[in-house]
Amino acid sequence: MRRYKWGSYVAIGLAILFFYFAVGLGQQVAKEYWYLVIPAFFFTLLAFFLFKKYSHLKLVDELRIQWGKNKQKKRDFAKIRLYFDLSKVEDGFRLDDRTWQDLNMDEVYARVDRTLTYPGSQKLYVMLRNLLFSQKKLQERNRLISLFQEQKEIREQVQIALGKFGNDFGWAIPSLLWEDKALKKPKYAWFFSALFLAMIIGVLLLAFVSPKGIIAFLSIGFSINMYLHFREQKRNQYHFETIKALSRLVYIGKLLTKKRIHGLEAEQKKLKKIIHSVGKYSRIVFLVGLESGDPYLGVLWQYVSILFLSEVRAFYKALGFIEKNRETLQELYLVISELDALQAVASYREGLEFYSLPVFANDESEKSMILKANDFYHPLLKEPVCNSLTIKNHGILITGSNMSGKSTFLRTMGVNAVFAQTIFTCHAREYCSPFLQVITSIGRSDNIIEGQSYYLVEALSVLRTIEKLNPNRLSLCIYDELFRGTNSSERLTANVNVLRYVSRRNAIVLVATHDLELTEILADCYINYHFSEKVGSQGLEFDYRLKDGPSTTSNALALLEYLGYPPEIVKKATS
Repeated sequence: MRRYKWGSYVAIGLAILFFYFAVGLGQQVAKEYWYLVIPAFFFTLLAFFLFKKYSHLKLVDELRIQWGKNKQKKRDFAKIRLYFDLSKVEDGFRLDDRTWQDLNMDEVYARVDRTLTYPGSQKLYVMLRNLLFSQKKLQERNRLISLFQEQKEIREQVQIALGKFGNDFGWAIPSLLWEDKALKKPKYAWFFSALFLAMIIGVLLLAFVSPKGIIAFLSIGFSINMYLHFREQKRNQYHFETIKALSRLVYIGKLLTKKRIHGLEAEQKKLKKIIHSVGKYSRIVFLVGLESGDPYLGVLWQYVSILFLSEVRAFYKALGFIEKNRETLQELYLVISELDALQAVASYREGLEFYSLPVFANDESEKSMILKANDFYHPLLKEPVCNSLTIKNHGILITGSNMSGKSTFLRTMGVNAVFAQTIFTCHAREYCSPFLQVITSIGRSDNIIEGQSYYLVEALSVLRTIEKLNPNRLSLCIYDELFRGTNSSERLTANVNVLRYVSRRNAIVLVATHDLELTEILADCYINYHFSEKVGSQGLEFDYRLKDGPSTTSNALALLEYLGYPPEIVKKATS
């Protein structure tokens, strides 16, 4: 790879040297020396091709180094979730913001995200928030993910094409293609074409008519066009990048159809049809933002652009093209972004110590078994402790001390259920489940801005989970310390009534609580498990293992002593 880099440097150096001698000797010695421009041109081309080869090899090397590894980068979730906010769920179940936050899914998403483009990162976000209920669709995703895992040559063909898009721009493409109030070609756009035609006529007339009148006409026209150029540029320059990014997406589509890729025939067929319809878009937007390139040629181009309103006309022509081909361009975005998202998932799988493909229980023999997960773990933990759980026709009530692992266990179940129905990947040695809606109420805080107490926020969150229950779809409802913001008597009553109600409404219910009374009151519909710890010479020691039955220990007072509370407080508290 280095030889191409240094070869390009040598070639450009020789090109400069030959050109220097051509100009110097051609002017001062003999005209024949001007022929040295020919080798100068040759070495310039050689430098270009060598550097292009170096850039290609560098990209391949970076992709291979990064494969299977966590990708550290700054992520702007307001931009990443843009397509999610603009899209609609036609089939499946969409995780709401509360469930997404409860399961720490921003952090989980960042661990999975190895995408190479903004559209890919946006599509991955949508994938993780839309739970599918179609075995066929999930199997197709898994087919492509497995293809990228197993076929290095195919994967790198796709990755190299995606790598030429750039991962730091193009985030606003969904707004351009899906937003109802997106940019549209104005009705007065014809006026810019009329001014362009007038300038062309004026320039042509210079050869036939008295220059004074024509120059005056061109000067006035140039002044008008200058005003319009800068007005429109100020108004729309923010959108130039998005217009150009869409052109880059078309270019990526062309790259992905150049060679036949075994296993991606259906995607290539779609792309070929799309490119046939929108391939000329790149030529339309070529003039948009051109003056911001080379600082010297850019100045010259700016005067030309002002005189003929080239950039303004190209911009509005592009908008007109987008309006006419919106659905086709949307399909282009979806095909390319999905390929990027799925190669990212393939890379994520490769970095896991172990994982399994989910099995969705639908036949008669498996109806008695609701959910089974063996050796499952949380993806964010560096040294996770695996647990196993089988849930039949009952809920699960988990008790235990503070910090013993209850909340993490709930989140682990939730994340694996989400992954199963989105990227067909489970952090477990075995995972079997029916299709589930996932609804949680785990996180907690007062809403200071809206003046809501913790109890009110919690009550609204629980009500939200009840309203989302669907008699036609099984729900996985996960609760952590329900109604903690009120007194113990009312909390206990509210817990019993809510948990009985939900367990009878086509739902698998997982609950973590400190209220040991619930283990007896709800024994008819909930099975008890617990986490425990021991207090040793090194302080509190947790094994994070799920155990049968209700908890029989508490560490709240021991925790005060461990944290260094004054002995008088600890003594009185334990007396």
